[in-house]
Amino acid sequence: VWSLLFTCLLTPFVTFYLLKDGEFLLQRAGSWLSPTHVLELQLFWTRARRRLIDFAKGQLMLCLVQSVLHAVLLSAIGLQFGFVLGIATGLASIIPVLGNFTLFVTSLCVAFFQGEGLWLPLGVAAIYGFSEVLETVLLAPLLVGTRINVHPLFIIMVLVIVHAIFGIV
Repeated sequence: VWSLLFTCLLTPFVTFYLLKDGEFLLQRAGSWLSPTHVLELQLFWTRARRRLIDFAKGQLMLCLVQSVLHAVLLSAIGLQFGFVLGIATGLASIIPVLGNFTLFVTSLCVAFFQGEGLWLPLGVAAIYGFSEVLETVLLAPLLVGTRINVHPLFIIMVLVIVHAIFGIV
């Protein structure tokens, strides 16, 4: 758990500094390599940087769509604080699975404590289930996959295979 938490917290910082100082690090590493390898490394870094930036933009768009979707649907079923929980779900979805799961449990608790029977918690579960399927099958391949020039079917296959092998981890 600590390792996963550490990785989730560290990854954005590493990505930021790679994007910020990548050229400097590339020049520094280039002094240790032959000129042929330096050109290959520069080409690789240019492509990787472009894809990282495109991935980040796609992920931010995905978070925005998740925020609006959850805010509207949770408010529509009458959940107290539904709008706030929806926006928070979208923001937390930057951390795959863990972010959505945490806000799902929070929304479910609010639904139970709201005291309107089982229909409200079932509605919350249906909304989160629908959004997970929508994200995995449609939104992630379209918003992220097309930006990084990876075919949506490939992303869906990778998600299914990784989920089958590693489960929620």
